Amino acid sequence: MTDLPQNLQWQQEAVPAECAGMRLDVALTKLFSHSRASLQRWIEEGLVHVNGQAQKKRYVVSEGDLLAVCPAPPPPSAVAPEPMTFDILYEDSSLFIINKPPGLVVHPAPGNRSGTFVNGLVACLKDLECQDPIRPGLVHRLDKDTSGVLIAAKTPSALQALSQQFHDRTVYKEYRAIVVGRCTEAMRCAEPIGRDPKNRKRMAIVHNGKEAQTEFFPLQSSGALTLMRAVPHTGRTHQIRVHLSSLGYPILGDAVYGKKDVSVKRQMLHCWSLTVLHPVTKTPLVLQAPLPQDFQEILSGFVS
Repeated sequence: MTDLPQNLQWQQEAVPAECAGMRLDVALTKLFSHSRASLQRWIEEGLVHVNGQAQKKRYVVSEGDLLAVCPAPPPPSAVAPEPMTFDILYEDSSLFIINKPPGLVVHPAPGNRSGTFVNGLVACLKDLECQDPIRPGLVHRLDKDTSGVLIAAKTPSALQALSQQFHDRTVYKEYRAIVVGRCTEAMRCAEPIGRDPKNRKRMAIVHNGKEAQTEFFPLQSSGALTLMRAVPHTGRTHQIRVHLSSLGYPILGDAVYGKKDVSVKRQMLHCWSLTVLHPVTKTPLVLQAPLPQDFQEILSGFVS
């Protein structure tokens, strides 16, 4: 076995029986408290060894293999800092959680290189450990026109812990949606979701799509509108919007999965509440975002 370079700080763990047969990158996430993105970057940079030898991420580990990781400094953020004012719901040394307003893009992408939440985040948190140069700290995402609870992690360990919770579906998520149609009964949709074969910019219910499950509960109806409580049990792109449309209750203002409505400026969907385990204390953290002004204005016109 080749000795590890002595001028670097290595962290080592032996592969237990329950991790035998896993790909190297998967086993690393089970044994080290670093984000998967960081671990994969270190694999590519030759900073992950198995029994003293650098290996690729697809290498299959065996029980007793000695895994060694040399954490490299995170890359500098490639996102330009832009000072912004956020409605902060919760903040400590590990977490930065806001009530995202409608219209705010979460991270830079083609066509939206500036003015995003991440631009404001890197300006607000000077000591943010940038696990990803384009999406530092992002645990999950919300559509541009969806408002509500948005979580960012300040450290790689917090990002890894929270990302794992989302992956394992242990995060309780609850949304509010104003839909077109008068609904009086609870509904459940378990139709699979994938890219729309006729329009790759849309999602759709497709037989070979990914598993998706959402529960819906009507809270209040007035005229041709219903305030709906939506509880997604999976996290597919546009899941709530696609499932509601398939059930015949498209979200008000959703021009992609319903009809354009000039009376509203966006789809009326709001991430009302998220419950996660705090990445450090492991205690439940219940986060709730008040309804934005446009929601309240529509609901003020409801007549029981």
